[in-house]
Amino acid sequence: MATESDNVNTMVLGTIVAVGTLVTVSVVFGVTALVRNEEQAAVITKGTTANLRPYRDLKAKQEAVLNADAAWVDRTRGVVSVPIGRAMELVVSDVRRDPTMATPWHGPEPTGADAGQAPEPGPTEAQAASSSPSQAPPAQQSSSPEPPSAPTSPD
Repeated sequence: MATESDNVNTMVLGTIVAVGTLVTVSVVFGVTALVRNEEQAAVITKGTTANLRPYRDLKAKQEAVLNADAAWVDRTRGVVSVPIGRAMELVVSDVRRDPTMATPWHGPEPTGADAGQAPEPGPTEAQAASSSPSQAPPAQQSSSPEPPSAPTSPD
């Protein structure tokens, strides 16, 4: 019996591999281009260039309230509004002075007639309720600002 030689035509095999690789790369680039084109069309169709003015106005209004100058909210109860940055500084200094202020306060368990009533305020609430206008920051004592006005709706 005659046997055939196992000669592999490497030139043909290399050409097939090269052409296959080029076709695969071309298909990948083509699909990528089509997807990007469709995404851009969807962005234009959906109108993602929305009017952000109401968002910016709302954010500016909220930041103005958070950073407003100190003012009396209720002078009879001694409630003062302070800028958020200053309020955070006060809380941190209180916690540094007494670390137990950072933990929730749980009073004695209610018994009998007290069971249906709300629990007593914790130390921080009691401290805030007992504060008088004389304990307010110096900015509030030197001037008599009006309480903040109610927000108005934009026309």
